[in-house]
Amino acid sequence: MYRLRKQYGITIFMTTHYLEEADRYAERIAIIDHGKILAIGTPKELKEKVGGDIITIEVNGDINIAGRLLRVLMALVGLS
Repeated sequence: MYRLRKQYGITIFMTTHYLEEADRYAERIAIIDHGKILAIGTPKELKEKVGGDIITIEVNGDINIAGRLLRVLMALVGLS
């Protein structure tokens, strides 16, 4: 992708659901929901805007615990 952009001076439009992929290949990212642009900027700008902590929880495959945990987490204010 980089070679094409540099050699021909073209813009490449890529869609992905993987933020790591967008971060690696894109100079600018637009976050789109239901056809509307919600945010646009460099990967660094968007990360600074969103900020916050990430919590990873492992439940070792117990579907009952996972279901209860999901219900509790979804009830928390500001969690999406």
